[in-house]
Amino acid sequence: MENLNVILEEFTTSIDSGFPSVYSKEDVKILLSMFAQKANVVVPQPTGMVVTEEVLSKLMEDIADTFENVLDDTRYNDYVDTGSAEFSIDYGNQLVLDSVDLNTSEITRKLRETIETELGSFVYSLLNSEDNADQTENE
Repeated sequence: MENLNVILEEFTTSIDSGFPSVYSKEDVKILLSMFAQKANVVVPQPTGMVVTEEVLSKLMEDIADTFENVLDDTRYNDYVDTGSAEFSIDYGNQLVLDSVDLNTSEITRKLRETIETELGSFVYSLLNSEDNADQTENE
């Protein structure tokens, strides 16, 4: 740690003694890179993965569609507490459902499973597209 402090002090001194100006982003990146080399630190490089608003909107759409399909494909008894249903008889002897409780913990569990599955697929596709790009560059 002492070695890092010495290196940091060197760079601080060189910045302070330099001509006063506005440093660009590139200047800062170069300075950080020099610091990392001197300190033997590996600086993570940008991966090139870009997550845009459009990509996130598509992800949200996929999650909603999948969750709707999950709810459609299962029995409603899993989500509705039929024992809590309250009915009344309306004019013309029509049976009316006044209230029913939902099993929110089961719905939440299914939603979490759906989000985990969709996010897993999303991250997997991002990583695979990045790996494919890396392989293309290496060829």
